[in-house]
Amino acid sequence: MNVAYVTTGDPSSVTAWSGLFYYIARALNAQSIDVDPIGPLERRYESFFKGKEAIFRYLLGRRHPRDREPFIAKHFARQVRALLGPEHDFVFSVGTLPIACLECEQPIVVWSDATFAAIVDFYPVYTNVSSETLRNGNALEAAALQRSRLVIYSSDWAAESAIRDYGIDRERVFVVPFGANVDGDFNEEDAERAIASRLEQICRLLFVGVEWERKGGPRAVEIAAKLNESGLPTELDVVGPWPRGVEAPSFVNRVGFVDKSSHEGRATMRRLLARSHFLLLPAKADCSPVVLNEAAAHALPALATDVGGIPSIVRDGVNGKLFARDAGAAEYSAYIHDVVSSPDRYRRLALSSLDEYHRRLNWRVAGASVRRLVEEALRP
Repeated sequence: MNVAYVTTGDPSSVTAWSGLFYYIARALNAQSIDVDPIGPLERRYESFFKGKEAIFRYLLGRRHPRDREPFIAKHFARQVRALLGPEHDFVFSVGTLPIACLECEQPIVVWSDATFAAIVDFYPVYTNVSSETLRNGNALEAAALQRSRLVIYSSDWAAESAIRDYGIDRERVFVVPFGANVDGDFNEEDAERAIASRLEQICRLLFVGVEWERKGGPRAVEIAAKLNESGLPTELDVVGPWPRGVEAPSFVNRVGFVDKSSHEGRATMRRLLARSHFLLLPAKADCSPVVLNEAAAHALPALATDVGGIPSIVRDGVNGKLFARDAGAAEYSAYIHDVVSSPDRYRRLALSSLDEYHRRLNWRVAGASVRRLVEEALRP
């Protein structure tokens, strides 16, 4: 099969959209699907739409995200259409915006992590949006889903929104979780070695996130503080920006931004994932954070909130534990204390996390699932 692979960002970059454009293309290639990249797509008149965004925000008190402008979606579609040819068996779009206005003969397949309706009043950037944004966003989303022969989501949460909010036939909607954006994963021997090393050290927690508040950075710090107060020596490694003007407690290691496009960056992430007892993601809102999959690839249990698409990645007692969105630091710390205090219990949870990665949270499984769905959808 030959596919026109459409992405708004650079599909050759391991950093664009957390590396998903790159790793999805590689997963398709591994399934004998020839990927012809169409992307990154140009965004014309960016300055104009930034200005319009500012007017809505500062004069009207509303957010007006420019990515939901029909002009931008139409410009995306024109770029895609110009590069489509008879050699393409189908169009594969990562996200709905590039194909919302696309007219073509080829069948369209979409793989996404959310619908527009699902992220409105969920993500901060889509909270208190203008009525124009709501109209445009829902119209573009509906058009994209109606054009698509096959709609794939990375979580049940997103799939149910497509069915409920846009009336998409359930028979066209499927769930395939993303894989882990890592080039090397653990085998059982690696896992046993890492687990043994963890149990000989103080409790180490890992937090990874660019958006400090949305990802739950303050709560992660509170959890580590509570564990230290309870008598369990704990350190928290923070990957990503630390909030300005806030002094880091002594138990926090500010790692900063890690460039996963470099050998040094990848080695740093692998070391942090391998040595930590738990990944913390007490997010207020999230769709399908691949860091959870990356944690599982390193036999690292994840503690996260039961919001958005996270429950399709983290399963209680299998590769971590889910907590209510309003769960306090005491609840997290009590769980961590109990599990770390029982080495056998921790070992079982860590090995189960790795098994969950090998069974369903890797790109080999994801790519094979997508290939099967595409073959069925395109069958005459």
